[in-house]
Amino acid sequence: MRKSTFSVTFGALMSAFSLICLYTAAVMPTGQLGFVGATAVFGAAAVVETGAAGGAAVFAVTAALGFFLLPDKSPLFIYLFIFGYYPVVKVLAERLKNPVLRWIVKLLPVNAGIFLLLKVFTVESLDTLAGKTGIWLVFLAGSAIMILFDVGLAKLTAYYAGAVSPKIRRR
Repeated sequence: MRKSTFSVTFGALMSAFSLICLYTAAVMPTGQLGFVGATAVFGAAAVVETGAAGGAAVFAVTAALGFFLLPDKSPLFIYLFIFGYYPVVKVLAERLKNPVLRWIVKLLPVNAGIFLLLKVFTVESLDTLAGKTGIWLVFLAGSAIMILFDVGLAKLTAYYAGAVSPKIRRR
């Protein structure tokens, strides 16, 4: 299969899987953040197979289709502002030599996304949490969760790149 055909097909497949996760998050009352977070795995697979541009394309296609297909838009907003673009940010940040700067580049857009979700779009689950604990704790907890998420995503991506990707490329 030609590289361009593979890139388009693989990106479409990863967008479809991401949309399935977002739709599941939209219709199920529990586990919303888990299903939205799972979309990053598909974005990371696209980054491994097709580069940062392929991951960005998966993000854009999933976001655009999500506006039309999802019955509840709150998972889409969480995808847009926190998890959807994260695989692309992660791969670009990993190129930096300074580890402190690397984490700043990773966490700054996430915290900006949390701020937008709280102040502009008022995602109910985050708004309730901020009201009970204080907004500073939401940012602190969000950063801690994203650090754990980053480590887990790195391990999944390494497994995918080492064990799964070579089998896909052989076909």
